[in-house]
Amino acid sequence: MGEFAIVMENVVKEFENVVAVNNVNLKVAEGELFGLLGPNGASKTTTVNILCGLLKPTRGSAFVGGYDVQRETAEIKRSIPHLFLSVALSRAYGFPKSSTFSTPVK
Repeated sequence: MGEFAIVMENVVKEFENVVAVNNVNLKVAEGELFGLLGPNGASKTTTVNILCGLLKPTRGSAFVGGYDVQRETAEIKRSIPHLFLSVALSRAYGFPKSSTFSTPVK
């Protein structure tokens, strides 16, 4: 898995009776840029939240930088660069309210 920065294999995320992410398979090479495009409700944010370690997939496996999103969430959160666009997401990462929009990105 060394040549891939992100790997998702048969990832499913269900919320009660709703399948939000359905059998996603994805490989992103190190240094490659990619984006998730789709209409509102297409589960782009849910997929990113799984990759960031904020949500656990119902089934399947995913790795970011070689770290398992189900078992190594702290390592993932420390290793990925991120810019928070929502207060809720930044609070989930433990940022205080006062620094949510004033923290410089390095």
